Amino acid sequence: MKIAHIIVMVVFTIGCITGNVRTDVNSYKDPQCNETSIKKIMVFSTSKDMNYRELIEKQLVTYMKNKNYVCQAVRSIDILLPTRTYTLREIKAILAQHSIDTIFMFNVSDLGYKHG
Repeated sequence: MKIAHIIVMVVFTIGCITGNVRTDVNSYKDPQCNETSIKKIMVFSTSKDMNYRELIEKQLVTYMKNKNYVCQAVRSIDILLPTRTYTLREIKAILAQHSIDTIFMFNVSDLGYKHG
């Protein structure tokens, strides 16, 4: 099983307390990666705030669906339940069971300043 052909780290800055999230998506293609080899992507946010995590994962999956990408995108919270703790072996088995080819992983960071 290929757990990840591509691991993408995208840093999002959340500047407003109001809950508005701006998502900028940039992509880079590995010339050795065949597009047809990636059929299912799990979108995963490392945010500890479940409201932001759910919102961002949902927005990225919706974005990918609306762009008609050839691969299917799914939220990590629908596959790896955030209320549970998993071993590495369990994670690998769950990813294989759901036919996940790639993990699209990103981090939400606070840069320590407010946008004015």
